[in-house]
Amino acid sequence: MSIETTLVLIRHGETEWNRSGRYQGHADSPLTTRGLAQARAVAYALDGKRFDAFYSSDLGRAKRTASIIADKVGRRFLTDSRLREQHYGLMQGHDGKGARELDPGFFESLSGGDADYVPKGGESRRQRHERAIEALADIAGHHQGGMILVVTHGGIVDSLFRETLGIPHDSPRRYSLYNAAVNRFGFIDESWTLRLWGEVSHLAKAGATNAGDSFTAA
Repeated sequence: MSIETTLVLIRHGETEWNRSGRYQGHADSPLTTRGLAQARAVAYALDGKRFDAFYSSDLGRAKRTASIIADKVGRRFLTDSRLREQHYGLMQGHDGKGARELDPGFFESLSGGDADYVPKGGESRRQRHERAIEALADIAGHHQGGMILVVTHGGIVDSLFRETLGIPHDSPRRYSLYNAAVNRFGFIDESWTLRLWGEVSHLAKAGATNAGDSFTAA
């Protein structure tokens, strides 16, 4: 008999570069005051829930968020580099204007829906998607029937959402990916099911709602 495994995905709290609209990718910036409040709010929301394992991207903004959650839920986390955001190459650390000057082809690929375009020195959206889905399926497979917590990035959450609902890579995103939202997926018989999407009531209660959809800067 097949048993469903549950993955709870959390995007890291808001960062300085999210706020200023700079591309992060594999680079990093610290959590803002709002981002720290978001991490604490989601930690309280998850307090009391039983998790059989806890994973995080190895990038600083995810690990900072995960450490705040870990202190509250009382479980240590493991890091996995496959849970990193898409590598934006030369654009990392630049805002939209600067990134456009460095790699105009990337912006053309966004408007044209080219998921295979590789930013200079980086990776394509499809490459990010493939490693993300592989990582999440591996994690689910190692903890069959369990409840797994994963702190990661907007791009990784986006990948699993698209994989679950069959949304093509080249389709424009018409949904928000908020910092510190709770997203829950089921995994059974090598197939994903969406159970909960974009739960942010805990942020409103803490006065830490998102300033906007800051996924662009990832």
